[in-house]
Amino acid sequence: MSLETDSFILSTSKHIRKIKRESLASNEEMVKKVNTARTISLEKLKAESLRRKRKLNYIQEVEPPYLRNYRNRFFKTHDLHERLEIIRELSKYDSKEVRKFFYAINGHIRNQSLKIEVQLYFQSLSLPFRLSRKKKGKKNFIDNEIIKNKKGPDELKKRLYINDLEKIKRFDIFVSHNSRDEEKIIEFYKKFNKKGQVVYIDWINDKYDLRREWCNASTVDIIKERIKQSDVFVLYFSGETLNSQWCTWELGYADALGKKICVYFSEEINRKGIPKFYVAYPELQMSKNIYVKIKGNEDILLEEWKKL
Repeated sequence: MSLETDSFILSTSKHIRKIKRESLASNEEMVKKVNTARTISLEKLKAESLRRKRKLNYIQEVEPPYLRNYRNRFFKTHDLHERLEIIRELSKYDSKEVRKFFYAINGHIRNQSLKIEVQLYFQSLSLPFRLSRKKKGKKNFIDNEIIKNKKGPDELKKRLYINDLEKIKRFDIFVSHNSRDEEKIIEFYKKFNKKGQVVYIDWINDKYDLRREWCNASTVDIIKERIKQSDVFVLYFSGETLNSQWCTWELGYADALGKKICVYFSEEINRKGIPKFYVAYPELQMSKNIYVKIKGNEDILLEEWKKL
């Protein structure tokens, strides 16, 4: 046989020869291979679990008060871009009714792009989900249209002034904070969720449009509107707060609007060096319940304080 023929036989038979070699491997070699494969699989599962846990950090475990309005609009409108905005807005929340709504979307609409958005939501929650098949019959170009909406502070600002879905949004709490406290803020806002409180945090509620690198003049107007849409303004005071220009500005704007304001002091803070005007506001305290300490050191539940 020629050299070319030998090379051809060797290259085409490599998989068969590999299987044959493995079948002749000793027990020790087989155990080693099995253990290596198991270790790799466990590492992949651990990494996937961490990714999903991080995603859950940015989903509020509470039902938004405007769910019904958004759900009704979704099935009334034929605008695919508006439908995408509704899906993306409600995907920031996890509740029984939100899940029920998303399962209904999967079974009732034809556009695959929107169905995939729903699929991503359930995958982030590690919930069972089966993407429904494409409908039989005559195909419409809308079925396969890929929906992409414009992003950025300028686009969100336009929607805030002309889109009635943006205008009906309401939040129980607006949390003013330094972005460097992100990990602490996640743990902080989850405590509000457990009490049924919907919280506004820019990098969670407006994550598609308010990225740090996109910050501009429109960002200021957006934050103003979100403060107006919130019942209570909470300042999360940490060692990083004094380094933030946003926190001081947001506090001043909320005060000018006459919003109910309270300050939460993180445990590691030394209060002696804190400017007096921060201490002048009622203090938020968290234990099993959420309290507000008002003048005279009287503690009152947050829900009752909101009604005063």
